[in-house]
Amino acid sequence: MRQNSFGIYYSLITQYCGFVKDADEYKLMGLSSYGNRSAFDFSWLLSAEDGELKLNEDYLISIPQGTPSPHRDEMLFNDIFLKKMNHPRRLPKSGISSFYKDVAASAQTHLEQCILKLVNYYSVKTGISKICMAGGAALNCVANQKLMNADFAEDIYIQPASTDAGISL
Repeated sequence: MRQNSFGIYYSLITQYCGFVKDADEYKLMGLSSYGNRSAFDFSWLLSAEDGELKLNEDYLISIPQGTPSPHRDEMLFNDIFLKKMNHPRRLPKSGISSFYKDVAASAQTHLEQCILKLVNYYSVKTGISKICMAGGAALNCVANQKLMNADFAEDIYIQPASTDAGISL
C-alpha cells in the first residue's frame, strides 16, 4: 500500500528528531528556524513531480492495507532510514544538537518546496488560483506563508479542523 502523504513525511521526521508524532509536529516546525535549511536533501524520501506526491516506502515501516495507523510510540521509519541518515534518532527530552536543527530545517524546506510544486501544478493545470487545503500538514504556517506569497495563488483557505475526521468536512 502506498503511503503518500505530507503528514506521514513530516511525522516521520518529527519522530526522528525525538518528538511525538501526531502531537509535536509544531515543535519540528519551530525547531526548523534554528537550523541550516540546505544541510540535507530529502528528495530521496519525498517528491512531488508532475502532480504526484511520492513518499519512498523503502524507508518506512510496513503498514498492511486495512490495518490501523501505528501508535504514536511506534516509529514510522525503519532501519534503512537510520542507515541513510547515518545518525541515531534523538531521544526524547535529550539535548537538541545542531544536527537535529539542520534536519528539521531541511525537512521543513523540502515540505515547502513539495507543497508549492504540487499546488502550482494543479493551479496551472486547472486554471484555478483560489486554493483550499485540509489536513495537519496544511496547518504548517511557514509553508502557508510561502504559498500565500506565490504568484499562482490568488487566495488560500486552510480548513482548520486538521484531524482525519476534519478532512471529511
